[in-house]
Amino acid sequence: MKNLLLFVFICSLLFVGCKQKDKQPPLIILNGDNPMTVILNSWWHDPGATIDDNFDGNSIQNSITVTHNISISGPANGEGPTKLTGTYQVTYTAKDKSGNVATVVRTVNVVNSAGKYATKYETHIDADVLHQIVRDTIILSQDITFDTRTNFKAWFPKLGGKINTNPDSIVSPADTIANTIRVCGFFVADSIRIPRQTYYIKEKVGSNIVPYLFQVMGKLGQCKITDTIGLEFTINYKIEKYRTVTSGWDKDTLGRYWKIFKSDDVTEKWYSF
Repeated sequence: MKNLLLFVFICSLLFVGCKQKDKQPPLIILNGDNPMTVILNSWWHDPGATIDDNFDGNSIQNSITVTHNISISGPANGEGPTKLTGTYQVTYTAKDKSGNVATVVRTVNVVNSAGKYATKYETHIDADVLHQIVRDTIILSQDITFDTRTNFKAWFPKLGGKINTNPDSIVSPADTIANTIRVCGFFVADSIRIPRQTYYIKEKVGSNIVPYLFQVMGKLGQCKITDTIGLEFTINYKIEKYRTVTSGWDKDTLGRYWKIFKSDDVTEKWYSF
């Protein structure tokens, strides 16, 4: 009897000693692409992940937690429309019943569909030579950049070769005049659309520095993108130049009146290189 008890005791020790300890973290398998590309302003939806564990199998699927730093219009670590371009990370963390932790990171690139248009261009400007607001010229290098918050939107650095180069940042236009900005935007989904933009520019007239007001207006249906081997743009717009008078078109916040005295029709052709 004693020998039998001794045998059982030894077997118990051997069983306990041979029992394998779980030191291996679970395996996290990402669904979808990694890295993943998401279009700006489209809905961020997490494709998720599955878990497998050498001891617990997929019974710990619900243990997974997901955090991310994607800029969205929605709850933290949740889903929603993306609102800012950039490279982000989605982190998946899981723990098995033995306390082993696994972490996997997915890279998410939020991109503007206009990104391919963000390159260098040679610009040919053909203006109305009668008024000479904008002169015919060729600019060998201009950069177009894409907007970081609105898909299909990109930005011209200049129009007319000089507009936007030196806005008068001191003068604030009245509410009835568009806010002073440095660039004109366009949407490249179908055709270029230039909204009415207003600029204050200081020019030297004799020995005086005189403020002028410029308005740039796109021509509906006449601004096009030719998506050939090399990207090409044709941009048509009207530019109006105003000067201060005793009474006139509109009054700004400093009490000055403006009146148009020149206008040009301008065609620009942009060739990527």
